[in-house]
Amino acid sequence: MVSMVIVLGGIIALVSVERSFIKEATQEVVISQPKEIDSLIKGGEAPNFELNDAEGNKVKRSDFLNQPLVLMFWATWNNVSTDQVKILDDYLLSREGSEPFKLIAINSQENQNQASDFISRGGYKLDVLFDQNGEVSESYGVKTLPEFYFIDKDGVIKNLHIGPLSQDEMLLEAIPALR
Repeated sequence: MVSMVIVLGGIIALVSVERSFIKEATQEVVISQPKEIDSLIKGGEAPNFELNDAEGNKVKRSDFLNQPLVLMFWATWNNVSTDQVKILDDYLLSREGSEPFKLIAINSQENQNQASDFISRGGYKLDVLFDQNGEVSESYGVKTLPEFYFIDKDGVIKNLHIGPLSQDEMLLEAIPALR
């Protein structure tokens, strides 16, 4: 009888602790972002970058001033990202060079050879830059792949989209940057 009371008391104590833990674990979590990341989303200037393309040429964000720019951060290990590369490449092919903005895919934190092989095997024509050490991804506050930044001709971020986009959604999301 005493052992049954001890076991019952232990079960009640565990249930009490579990309820307390569940209550704490399910409370709303507020993640604060660094101030510079917050300003990106609120129309701040897009961070500068200098990255290599597949041929080893240095490409800078400032090379695209006076032209709207769409950056997509991606990686080959992320299936949604690789699907997005195909969607964007199809979009560019359908526009035949008449897209109203420059579209660049920034491969994030991967070996350049791995990403280049993926692009080559797919026959993609999309412009790809390589952020092997992740510094540019970090400066943009990238947390999820794919992630898009829509930058106007003056270098100001007008829109941010996390997750995949269809060809039609691409244009709708880019409209604020085209104005």
